[in-house]
Amino acid sequence: MWFRLPDFWARQFHCLCCIQSRCDQYDKCLARTFGPEIRVNGVAPGAIDTRWLRKGLGEKEFEALNELLRHTTPLQVMATPEDVADAIVWLAEGANMMTGETIKLDGGQHLGGRGGLRRKE
Repeated sequence: MWFRLPDFWARQFHCLCCIQSRCDQYDKCLARTFGPEIRVNGVAPGAIDTRWLRKGLGEKEFEALNELLRHTTPLQVMATPEDVADAIVWLAEGANMMTGETIKLDGGQHLGGRGGLRRKE
């Protein structure tokens, strides 16, 4: 099944990829510079279900993006602001041996689709 990337998302996708890869490298550089006193980690969220995204895309494009994610990502859902907050709190309070890492918080979108073996429904 093929789903077309919403126009807004398609226009912004290459910019988002460049920004995300730069942030990932920036986290690594800062971790090398400030360790061991300071741990530096990042969160790289995918689409987040917010008023801003809904308003920016418009309801029709937002629903198209949501449908796309349901059919192309392993977790089949869009992240919420609470998901991002939970990751940040975990990094701050519990990731004592982690530095220079970027957590991809995109429901598995970075894996490139929902391939592999699946149970029959």
